[in-house]
Amino acid sequence: MEFVLWARQRNRLAFLVLVPLMAGPFLASAQDVLTAQQWREDLRYLADQISKTHPGAFHQIPQQQFETAVAKLDARIPALSDQEIEVEFARLVALLGEGHSRLSLPGLPDPMSDVPDITPFKDARLAFRRVPVKLYLFSDGLFVTAATPEFLVGARVLRIGGRPAEEALNAVRPIVSHDNDMGLRLISPELVVIPDLLYALHIIADPSRADFTFHTNDGKGRGRRASASPCRRTTDLEGELPELPSSASLLSRALGQESLGRILGRRKNRMGSD
Repeated sequence: MEFVLWARQRNRLAFLVLVPLMAGPFLASAQDVLTAQQWREDLRYLADQISKTHPGAFHQIPQQQFETAVAKLDARIPALSDQEIEVEFARLVALLGEGHSRLSLPGLPDPMSDVPDITPFKDARLAFRRVPVKLYLFSDGLFVTAATPEFLVGARVLRIGGRPAEEALNAVRPIVSHDNDMGLRLISPELVVIPDLLYALHIIADPSRADFTFHTNDGKGRGRRASASPCRRTTDLEGELPELPSSASLLSRALGQESLGRILGRRKNRMGSD
């Protein structure tokens, strides 16, 4: 069972936190939307609400470890940008070590929810934007499973922002709230298509766009530069791979170790036999 906890909106910020009832080269900029004091108040509110409303918040980590992380973030806030702070809030919630306590960043849908609605925000400058592409991590790599026409559906992602795709995935994993490895496999690919997030993690140098390098079926490497835009519902993306299993069926069938090549191979065989 879960309930929705909204952080205070007095400071023009809306975060969605789901809490179970049971159970570098880049220089940080000053905040543009909220003051350091406002961010510190929201941090204290978030930490207090986790302690007060979650009946087992510290069954995965010691409470002292959580409180130390809160204190360290509090000290860093004056040197961080607004979106860097938002990402650190998500990292703090992920530290609890469970998939049912998570923070959904403003402007994005909750990646573990069946509802495609985006998390609301009080100021557009606090919202995160994404690239119109959907990825999935198969055993043989990170692949495009749906996209707008300029992307290469079915292509393997080799590099993101000049870094190997696996390195970008590793960078976002600490902010993924999850119960097991499948949770990481499902959510991490959703985060590496968010330029604002990649910029806050110092993966890319420009939050307005991200460069991708693909390996296509013809064996060639191709590059694409994609601009960040307000989040679209992923169901609006074009070019969905036919008969690609949904995340739900992937979970139920434990398909995390299956390769994209095997899935498409089965589809090709079926088509050839028709």
